[in-house]
Amino acid sequence: MRRFIVVLIAAVAVLAPSPSGGGTAAPELAFSRAGDIWTIGADGTRARPLLRDAYAPAWSPDGSRLAFVSNRSGDEEIYVARADGTGVTRLTRLPGPDLSPAWSSNGRRIAWSHEAEIWTMAASGAGKQRLVAKAQAWHEHHSPAWHGAALVYSSTRASAFNTELYRVPAKRLTFTKGSDGVLGDDSMPDFSPDGRRIAFTSNRD
Repeated sequence: MRRFIVVLIAAVAVLAPSPSGGGTAAPELAFSRAGDIWTIGADGTRARPLLRDAYAPAWSPDGSRLAFVSNRSGDEEIYVARADGTGVTRLTRLPGPDLSPAWSSNGRRIAWSHEAEIWTMAASGAGKQRLVAKAQAWHEHHSPAWHGAALVYSSTRASAFNTELYRVPAKRLTFTKGSDGVLGDDSMPDFSPDGRRIAFTSNRD
């Protein structure tokens, strides 16, 4: 089976308020480049560095804050900053890697992956809760995406050699298998603004 990465879209039955990116008169995209976070205008202009030693940026729904990952403390932790890069605040202090922050639609909570489990916390860093635990030692849960009441993540729950998308707590959304019967992987989900569909990466053929 030829292996390659594609982006697919899956339908989900979810209705919720639409989050927005950038949050300014001229919306900006945030992205990682050479170990730093940059922003760029939606038209491809005005690229500029925003945060050093940072990656995995996630705009809050109103565009006023940016959650991100950094190992500036010596461990990968979740931080939040204002849209202009000021006011950097560390939110996590748990041992082990904290990755893939994702905002709730109302901007009040953040979901993330901590040691291959899905956790949530208030946007201030308070009230940390484990949402999806490992039922087996080989389970890995990553890349949460949040829209309204729906929280979707990638997981090896079905097989240690197969990553699929699930909706909390454990509703399986994708079933990946190539034409030659070899298992593939679906990961990195992201909701459309209206919450009706999900884009994700896959190496299915």
